[in-house]
Amino acid sequence: MAIRRGQEAGEIRNSGDHEGNQYANGRVHQAESSKPSPADYAKRSELYGSNPGKPGIYDLTDNVSDEDFEAAASEARAEGRGRREHGARF
Repeated sequence: MAIRRGQEAGEIRNSGDHEGNQYANGRVHQAESSKPSPADYAKRSELYGSNPGKPGIYDLTDNVSDEDFEAAASEARAEGRGRREHGARF
């Protein structure tokens, strides 16, 4: 959720921020943008999911209220699923 908040605040680059080359996968030369990319914080496969049935961060957080996300994160922590060895980053 922090990445999306950063994008909304204009502090993190979003897919519409790259210039020019449509085949650049959102990557820009440092001179073109001083904003960090979401990929600076998480792998693309973590952001978008790596295959069907394994959702990415965006799938789990987009269109979810802060309250619902925090409730789910708290429940996962209480059940021991919020630990790093389970791939979670809370």
